Amino acid sequence: MTRRLVSLPIIAAGLLLSLPTAGRPEIADRGQEVRELTRRIESLADKEPTLNSIETKLRLSELLQQTRPALANRLLVESLEQLRSHKDLRPEDDLARSLLSLAPVEGERVLLSLDNKSAAYGAVIPYWLMRNELDRSVALYRETQNAGIRGLRIETDLLEAVVSRHPEASAGLFRDIVAAFPPEKPTSMDVWQMLICVSIMIVSDPNDADAAIEKILPLLDPSALAPGSSEIKAKYRVGNEEFRTASTQETLLFRVAVYLHALDPAAYARLRPRLGSWEKLVAGITDVQAAKAAAEPSSYTYWKPHAPPPSKAEPPSDFEKWAIPDSLAWIREKADPDSRLMLLQYLLSRGGLSSAQQHQIAQEALAAVNDSPPGPGRYYSAKTLFGNMRDLRMDDAILKQGAQEFAVALSGSEASMEEYSSTALVLRHVNTTIPSPDASLEACLLLLDLQELLSPQYDFTLPGLDGRTYRLTEQHGKVVVLNFWATWCTPCRHEMPDLEKAYKEWKDKGLVVFALTDEPAEKVRKFFAQNAYTFLPLLDSRRAVFDQFQVQGIPQSVIFDRDGKMVEQINDATTEVELLKALHKAGLF
Repeated sequence: MTRRLVSLPIIAAGLLLSLPTAGRPEIADRGQEVRELTRRIESLADKEPTLNSIETKLRLSELLQQTRPALANRLLVESLEQLRSHKDLRPEDDLARSLLSLAPVEGERVLLSLDNKSAAYGAVIPYWLMRNELDRSVALYRETQNAGIRGLRIETDLLEAVVSRHPEASAGLFRDIVAAFPPEKPTSMDVWQMLICVSIMIVSDPNDADAAIEKILPLLDPSALAPGSSEIKAKYRVGNEEFRTASTQETLLFRVAVYLHALDPAAYARLRPRLGSWEKLVAGITDVQAAKAAAEPSSYTYWKPHAPPPSKAEPPSDFEKWAIPDSLAWIREKADPDSRLMLLQYLLSRGGLSSAQQHQIAQEALAAVNDSPPGPGRYYSAKTLFGNMRDLRMDDAILKQGAQEFAVALSGSEASMEEYSSTALVLRHVNTTIPSPDASLEACLLLLDLQELLSPQYDFTLPGLDGRTYRLTEQHGKVVVLNFWATWCTPCRHEMPDLEKAYKEWKDKGLVVFALTDEPAEKVRKFFAQNAYTFLPLLDSRRAVFDQFQVQGIPQSVIFDRDGKMVEQINDATTEVELLKALHKAGLF
């Protein structure tokens, strides 16, 4: 029997103004535009693959909760029915976020009734964790353990949250995690995640950390891991010495050796013959605090087998010293097709290049993407290349070319709806169009149009770090930047000086910068004090505003003009140049 959903709670705490449209002609005049956009989005949803179709309808339902509640409710009911009718679907995090924000009880029930329990719990638990519903998250995790469901890979986030908020419960949870390890077909990422859990607990719970390492030891043999496991390489620093691992086995072996040397000397002695030149480094690490620090990689990369590795063919040893024309000639003439693109990306990252040289290399890399066969590898390469071009702040014309290749590569890549959404934001950000028909990508672009059309009605009230409360609609008449961030997010930290610089320069002209986070007030206060930032942090502890703006990842910035209309979304760390463009578009200067 289908439950009645008429009385579903609107997304918490009045995120949209509940004022009627009567007396608000600027909204009433756009009613036809809203109806036409809604019709087109629904039509596209009918042409999408089932999972994408459900997510499109759920996002549309979120946007229409206030202006067209009956239609929003119908879309929600249809989405639930589709999920009930397709038990074989593999739900994704964004689908769970949309559904649970609209129908927390019924949505969870339907998701957990799907056949793929690992994917279902793996999507539901992170949602409640992000909403700071820690008890619910832990209870669901223990359900999975009792039911023998493995391979969720949410243990590290869950353990970190418990250590932070309920440290007295962390040892019990860690023992549960260790007891369930390894899954039936362990992968390199399963081992890596367990090593992160060990790092979290090694100081406070060394005995259970040692028990976890004992379970990891047999998995250091590559043959013990499931076929198709991700490749992992890392950069470690011990004292003044820094080195990179050359394989997944080395990456895991070094970290295990460091832990064992501090936890279990007898077990370490059995492992020592495999260390080679690392033995002297490890020998100097004698206590768990030092082991925790030394085993934490300063950086690491991983890639799935279907994506191209960082470098398949090594260029000559003096390649870095060659002039750009010589490097390009070698790549054209001698690099195999599989490594050509990666070498061009490597060349593009070389410092000291002129704009003309960057442009030439990027053009050749775009051509290499275009020549690649359709599939996830091509999409991964196009996405990485566009990100590099953006980081180099290349001109708008070539960024449009990069975005077009990015969008073309999406087709046939088996990408998630999250990838479609981020690609739509890229196309919108560089002001270009869809290069070829794609129902999901077009739907995502139209959802952005609808979001912008409805944005003058958006409202929320959140507490600030200063003890005051701030309401979005009270900022009308000013240009507002909403920046979604967290203290642990490296790209967030990188963009904050540019936000601070813009705020100081333009606040007297009407610029407001709100930095929204779900982290505890004391943690945010300490971070802002250490960095002397003066713009305003707002505390969204239940992530209600994150949900309202369908924030998929951080950092993300949303810019409103003086009339309260959303004029720009930046789905990544912004640069000073991009921020100034967005503020100009919003009419600040």
